[in-house]
Amino acid sequence: MDNCISKKKQILYEILFYIVLFLVTFCSYYIFKPRFSWIRNGVVAQIFALFGVVFCISAVIALKKHNQLTTERLVFFMILISYFIRLGYMLYTSYDSRQYDTITSNFDGHEGYALTIFSTGKLPDSNAYQFYHPPLNAAIQALFMKINEVLMPIFGGYKFNVNDIHQLYQTCQILSVMYTMVISVTSYKILKELKFQGKSLLLSFAFLCFFPRFIQLAGQLNNDLICIMFCFLTIYYTIKWYHKHSFSNIILLAIFIGLAMNSKISGAVICIPTAIIFVLEFIKSIKKKEKVTTLCLQYVLFLLLCAPIGLWFQIYAKIRFDQPFGYVFNGLNSELSTADHNLFERIFLFINFDEIFGSIFPSSWDNYSLLNYALKSAIFGEFAFWQGESFAVLSIFFQYLFFFTSLVLFILYFIRAKKEDFLLKLLGGSIIISQVVALIYFYIQMPYGCTMDFRYIVPIVIGYSIFIGAAHNKFEGAGNYMKYCKFVEYMMFGFLLFSNLFYLVCI
Repeated sequence: MDNCISKKKQILYEILFYIVLFLVTFCSYYIFKPRFSWIRNGVVAQIFALFGVVFCISAVIALKKHNQLTTERLVFFMILISYFIRLGYMLYTSYDSRQYDTITSNFDGHEGYALTIFSTGKLPDSNAYQFYHPPLNAAIQALFMKINEVLMPIFGGYKFNVNDIHQLYQTCQILSVMYTMVISVTSYKILKELKFQGKSLLLSFAFLCFFPRFIQLAGQLNNDLICIMFCFLTIYYTIKWYHKHSFSNIILLAIFIGLAMNSKISGAVICIPTAIIFVLEFIKSIKKKEKVTTLCLQYVLFLLLCAPIGLWFQIYAKIRFDQPFGYVFNGLNSELSTADHNLFERIFLFINFDEIFGSIFPSSWDNYSLLNYALKSAIFGEFAFWQGESFAVLSIFFQYLFFFTSLVLFILYFIRAKKEDFLLKLLGGSIIISQVVALIYFYIQMPYGCTMDFRYIVPIVIGYSIFIGAAHNKFEGAGNYMKYCKFVEYMMFGFLLFSNLFYLVCI
C-alpha cells in the first residue's frame, strides 16, 4: 500500500514539476523573447539564464555545506541547471535561426506543414519537401498555435502581433523546451530502472542531462525532437516491461513506439533493442514452459496498437500520393554531395586532420568524414557561431579524447564483466549498434553532407550513458582500471562543461 501511495505521489510530483516548468517557460517567452525586445538580441535572455544557473549552483553548494545534499537533490538541481541553459538558448534563438528544413520560400517546410494544419484543419494537399513526414509534430504545433492565438494578445503586449504567422509559429519553441525536459526526467527514470545509484547514477545522468545537442534542440522546431522524446520513453518502458511483463507496460510501450514513428518514420530504429528483448524473453518463456500464452497475447496487443499509430500515415501517403514506404526526400542540393570521396574516406578514415582541424564548426558543404562530422555536430549541429570560440575548441578537444578513450573503456568493461550485467550490455550495445548502423546505411544511400548529422542518432546517448555507469560500477576499487575509468570521466566532464559554457555565452 505504501509503495502504491509512493508511486501515486511520485506521478503527482512529476506532473506538478512539468506544470511549473511549462508556466516558467511560457512566461519567460513572453517576457524575454529577444526578437521583439531589447537592443542586441538575446543579451537579456542570456543574463536571465545565467542567473538561473548561478542560483542553482549556489543552492547545491549551500546544501553541501550543511550536509543536506542527497543524490536525489543533486539530480533535481542538475535538471534545473540544464533547464535554464536550454531555456536561455531558446529565448535568444528565433524561429528562423539554426533550424532544419523549417522555413522555405515555397512554404513546404515544417513551418508550412504546421501552418497548413493550423489554418485549414487538414493535412497538406501534397507530399512536397517536408510534407512527406508523418504529421504528429505539425498537428501538435498547430494546436498550440491555436491556444497562443488567444493568449498572445493577453500576455504578449505591443511586442507581439497575433496576425504575424511567424510570431505565432515561433511560440512552438516553448514546446521544444518542454520536450527536452521530458527527455531529462525520462533519462533519470531509465537509469533508476536499471538500478544505477550513487556516483554511477550521477555520472550517467550528467552525460544525458548536459549533452550539448539537447540545448540546440530546445530551440528547434522540426520533428526531430518529438521523435527523440518518444524514443527515450520507448526505452524506459522497454526496461519496465523487461522487469515486469504487465499489460500496462506493453500498452504504453506500443503507444510510444507508434508515436515515435508517427513523428518521424526513422523512429522505427528504436524498435530494434525492444525487438531483441521481446525475442529473448519469448525464448526464455518457452524454455521454462511458463507464460507463453500471456506473452503471445501481449505481442499481438503490441502489434494491434503500435502498427496503426506508427504506420497509418505511410498507408495514407501511399494511397494519396503513391509515396513509397519508408520514403525519404532526396532532392538535395548537388553541392552537398560527398560522392566524390570514396567509401573509405567517408566512413572509415577516422583520423582525418583536415576534417578535424580544418574548421571549428562542421560544414555540410565541405566535410565528408562521417565520424568527425557526427562528433562535431553532436555539439554544434551543422551551424557556425560567431562567439565563444575558445569554449568551442575546448569542448571539441575534450570530446575527441572522451570518445576514443571511452571506446577502450567499454571494450575493457565487456571483457571484464563477462556474464555480468546482461541487461546493461544487451540494451546499451543494441542501442549503440542499431543507431550507428542506421546512420552508416543512411549515409551510404544518400552521400550528402547533411546526412551525417548527429540529430539522426541522438538516442545513442542512452547506450553511452549506460556503459559509463556500468564501467564505473565494475571498475570501482579496481586499481589501474579505476584510474583509467576516472580519466575517461574527467574527459567527459571537460566535454560537457565547455560545451555548456559555449551555449551560455554564444548568441
